[in-house]
Amino acid sequence: MSELLMHVGTDLADDVCRCAVAAGYTVTAGDHGTGDWLRADVVVVDDHAVTPLVQSGVSRRRGVLLVCGAQASAQAWQEAMTLGADDGFVLPDEEERLVAALSELRVPARSDGRVVAIVGGHGGAGATTLAAATALAAAQSADGRRVLLIGPDELGAGIDLVLGVEAAGGPRACDLVANAGRLSHTALHDALPQAGRGLSVLAAGRGSPGGVRIESVAAAADAGRAGGDVVVLDAPRTQARLRHELVARADLVVVVTRAFLPSLWAARATCADIAEHVRGELGVVVRGPVPSGIALPELAWAVGAELLASYRADPSLPSRLDTQPLRPSSRSPLGAVAARICARLAEVAP
Repeated sequence: MSELLMHVGTDLADDVCRCAVAAGYTVTAGDHGTGDWLRADVVVVDDHAVTPLVQSGVSRRRGVLLVCGAQASAQAWQEAMTLGADDGFVLPDEEERLVAALSELRVPARSDGRVVAIVGGHGGAGATTLAAATALAAAQSADGRRVLLIGPDELGAGIDLVLGVEAAGGPRACDLVANAGRLSHTALHDALPQAGRGLSVLAAGRGSPGGVRIESVAAAADAGRAGGDVVVLDAPRTQARLRHELVARADLVVVVTRAFLPSLWAARATCADIAEHVRGELGVVVRGPVPSGIALPELAWAVGAELLASYRADPSLPSRLDTQPLRPSSRSPLGAVAARICARLAEVAP
């Protein structure tokens, strides 16, 4: 059942609850914190709550409705629009109109999303770059799905930096608090930085005292799947519990490795570490150059996973990323392998 978060006083609470139940929502009463803001499908605020909410720094989102006992002031309307409100209701006179608006906002639950996890078999394997390229390739596909890219590694370079959206506003993984393990799909996309049409980016972020919360990152991935997204997970190597949680949610797990013996040995250990958590298909992508005389299937056998694809590293890519965001062409080795991953994901999770 859809959830309504209610930031209203006692004078309007009964009216809002009555309308919410009539429209098919469960109701949660909110305080002026930010923990539930992105979880609920719809948020109803009154004219006394908008100022504290704006001051708390919550993200602008869709599905916010303003209610009041009389005509709201111009300041209340302005602040409500800052939160994302696009309609207002005088209660109890406009209860019928509020029920209609809530019914229109209620979205049936879905579960037809696709999830791929990219895992670095060792340090410097290129997993973050490949995850970003895979998300870009998915966003350019013709099936119309939105794409959610999640890179929660606090010790990594930052997937938002790779895509050039590090300065964009919006929450990072360390900001999310998913009470009851749930986030609203629509609100999440509205709040996150966008790296092109249909591609939302949830990077780790830094500076939060509590750090990245495993349950919140997992809830974001679940919201993407429930909303029908292609979810691309840049699974961290440094946080085992989080890595295992994300791998367990994936339809396709891709381990990336270089083709040298120490790299292959480390990638094999990585595959062994995640094996019991993998619920979908496990494959390996080999990033060249490949030593002469060694067949690619033999390299994949050494790692302990099926060979999904291989590609040659672009020696000019690091210097380009110093001055511009990652935007591989579909004909480049990186773009081609990203498209191959998307195609395989569609096969295992149609």
